[in-house]
Formats: sequence, structure tokens, C-alpha cells
Amino acid sequence: MVCAQVPGTTQECRLLREELTAMHSLLSEVPEFATTEAKAKAALESLEAIAKQIELTDADQQKLNRIRQYKRSIPNTVQLCEAAINEVKELRGSINFPDACANEIDEIASTLERQAQKLVDQLSDVAQVLPTVNSYEKFKSFQRSYDQLAMVFVGSRREEDYRSLDSKIKSLQGVFELLKDVEAQCLTATTVRQSYAALERVNETAQLVDLPEWARERISQQQGLLADKIALAVAQLDEWEAGRDALRSVGEIDSRIKAISTKAVLYEGSDLSERVRKINVELQALRECLRIDKAFAVLSHEKDGADAMEQIAQWRSEHERVVGPSIIAYASTLEARIGDRLAELNNRRLTEWKKQVVKLRGRASLVQSQVESPSRTESAMALLKDVAEMSRRYGPDVANPEIADLESIETECREILNRDRESQILVLFEQLPKDLQIALCRRLAERSESLVSSNGIIAKQ
Repeated sequence: MVCAQVPGTTQECRLLREELTAMHSLLSEVPEFATTEAKAKAALESLEAIAKQIELTDADQQKLNRIRQYKRSIPNTVQLCEAAINEVKELRGSINFPDACANEIDEIASTLERQAQKLVDQLSDVAQVLPTVNSYEKFKSFQRSYDQLAMVFVGSRREEDYRSLDSKIKSLQGVFELLKDVEAQCLTATTVRQSYAALERVNETAQLVDLPEWARERISQQQGLLADKIALAVAQLDEWEAGRDALRSVGEIDSRIKAISTKAVLYEGSDLSERVRKINVELQALRECLRIDKAFAVLSHEKDGADAMEQIAQWRSEHERVVGPSIIAYASTLEARIGDRLAELNNRRLTEWKKQVVKLRGRASLVQSQVESPSRTESAMALLKDVAEMSRRYGPDVANPEIADLESIETECREILNRDRESQILVLFEQLPKDLQIALCRRLAERSESLVSSNGIIAKQ
């Protein structure tokens, strides 16, 4: 019975071996059981062969179980896949009865290879996305995806392939950082000077040979925006210059100067600041012209005209060399108009002067024709007073020949008054007693000698 048993496990082989060994030992001591002993010995030898086969089968099962673990838990990194594939190959090569599990092992090995390829394909997919990254948001998303793959490839034979993208990613990150810096400078460029500086940097950036096409498009947009910003500032200057001659009041010019002052800071430090300064200088000069024009719009006296001409001369000395032809032409027109008005006033005054002189001359002739009397003296004195008043009013503004006419009338009046006084003195002298007449004559003689003596000394001196 014992010899007929076929063990199925190593434990059964061990128990059966113990039984057969004990039986063989007992039978070997009894010669009568030599045949049975021989069977026991043969069964023991057969058992050893079966035990060896069971041992090999158990070893194959353990190896197969190790291989099957990759079917239950598929590796999630390239390194683990590579290690699993190598281990499966090694275990498969050491299996004693490979035919029994060849299909199953092939399926597991294929699964591991597909998993490894799937992980490698993720890197290819990421690499294909890289050229399409054209915004910082996309770049950050790409960076996260790329970083997540680091653990997938670390320690594997494909890690170098993974790391080959590092330089490209770093270069792309540098492009985004450069664009961010350049665009920030463009955005904060509020003055012409800042806009020129930003445009210079944008132009330098556009010359970089390794700049992606989408980045060049963004740089081109900034070039356009900055050029428009500078062109707008230049257009504002053109407008101020073109509209200057249309200003026709001090108030309009003050408003324009105020508007320019609020924007002047935009031009400071740039080559356009000189144009702003010149515009202000010309506006101030035009303002002064308009002020003179308004102040002397109505001239009623020669003195006002003279003051206006003096102010225009002062304006020319201060502004003529720094303003444009149109303002100089306006000043010349203003000067000519005031000059014409001044000449008109002078002619009118001269005409009035001559008219008054004729009247005074007539009155002088009338006084001359009157006989000596107190009324003639009064008329001469009244005429002399009018002559003095006229000389006061008109004298400073008329020429010497006209003054001579007035002076001749004054002389005639004084001669009439002197003759009248002489007649009055003689009448009064005749009314004095003889002794007083004699005494007065003596006193007058003494006075005459003193006067003659004084005149002689004066003449010698």
C-alpha cells in the first residue's frame, strides 16, 4: 500500500520517504522479505525522482507568482517597468518547465512593455506640446505636466531623453521672462523719453535670432504701440504749432499755455522738449503782441501811440529773434497800423493847431487895430493867456515852424501891453506935481545909469 501511494506535495514526499525508509530498514533485517525489500527500495528511489520533480514544479510556481505580481500591480515609472521586464526575463529563463506557462508569461511581459512604451509616449506628447506654448499660462501648465513626469523617468535608461528638454524649457522660460520685462517697460512708458527707451529695447529684442515667431509677433505689437504713442505726442506738438496763429485773444493763449504746461512733463528729457519750449516762447511773444494790440486798439492821443510804438520796439528787441515769421508779420502789421493811427492823430492835431493859430492871429490883428485903451489892454492880456494855454496843450507835439507862429503872436501881445503900460505911466507922470516929477526924473536917471552900467558888465562878461 505504501509503495503504491503517489505523493503530490513536498510534505507528502517527506512523510512517504520516512515511511519507506523505515520499512526498508525493517525488511532488510529479514531475509524472507528480500523481494518486498527490493520493492521498497525501488519505491524509495522512485519517490526521490517524484520529490525532485515536485520541488522543481514548486520553484517554477514561486517564480510564476513573482511574475504574476506585475499583472496585479503594473509599475508606474519607466525604471520600474525596465526592472520588471528584466526580472521577468530572468525568471522565465530559470523556469524548469517553461512550456506550461509560456503564454501567461508572454502576456505579462507584453503588458510591461506596453506600459513602458506608454510612459515614454507621454514624454513624446509633452515634447510635441512645447513648440505650441505661446503664453505664460500655457507655459505654467506645461511646466506642471513636465515636472510630473520627472518621477516617471528618474533612474531609467530614458532619463536622459527626459532631461534633453530641460534646456529648451529653460530657454522658453527666459523668453517669457524677457517678454514680461519688456512689456512691463512698454506699459509703464508714459513719457516720450520713456517711450523712446522702451522702443530701443524692443528693437534690440527683435534682433534676437532664437526668438520664437509668436514672441516676435508680440514684440512687433509693442513696437506698433510705442510708435503710435510717440506719433501721438509729435502730432500734439504739430497741432499746437499749427493752431498757434489761429489764437486771437490773450485768454485763448493763456488757456493754450495752461494746457501745454499740464502735458510738458511728457516731453521732458526727450529731443521734443526743445519744441515744447519754443512753442511756449512763441505763445508768450504772441500773447504780448495781442496785449499791445488790445491795449492800444483805440488811440485817442499821440502819447498813447508813442507808448505803443515803444512797447512794440521793446517786443522786437526781446522776441524777434526767437519767433517764427508769422508772428513777426503780425507784429509788423500791428506796428504799421499803430503808426498810421499815430500819423493820423498828429495830422489832426496839427490841423487843429493851425486852425487855432489862425483864430489867435485874427484876434491879435483886431487888438492891434484898437486904439489905446483899457479894453485893448484887457484883450491883449486875454489873448496872451489863450496863447499860453494853447502852447501848453499843443506845444510838445508840434514842429518848430508852428511854434514860431504862436511865439510871434505872443510877442505882439507883449509889445501892445508894454506900449499901453508906457502910455499909462506917462499919463500918471503928468498928473504928478512938478517937484515930484523932477524928483522922479532924477531917480529914473539914477536907475537908468545903474541899469546901463549893469548891462555893460554883463556884456563884458
